[in-house]
Amino acid sequence: MEVYIVGICIAVCGNFLISISLNIQKYTHVRQSQRGTKPYYTSRLWWCGILLMGLGELGNFAAYGFAPASLIAPLGCVSVIASAVISVVFLKETLRASDILGDYY
Repeated sequence: MEVYIVGICIAVCGNFLISISLNIQKYTHVRQSQRGTKPYYTSRLWWCGILLMGLGELGNFAAYGFAPASLIAPLGCVSVIASAVISVVFLKETLRASDILGDYY
């Protein structure tokens, strides 16, 4: 049972890293489009986002070694929830009712 907790913690941290990386990449896309200078893939910040995504996915992969897939796979929703919160705080996006309740509210 303690091994399962390790897997859960690794999966949650990995998904949180993925959500941070996606927001970093979006920030880079927005910034580069406003400047209109270079492609986004020339930015070091964008590559930092790619690196964080790789680490997060590696964490998810490692988590499967500690806990069953039926326990780890549903934790993928952590990245969705964290992305919603981070995008509101970091990217100053607005949070609508449909973002919280879904399309059928």
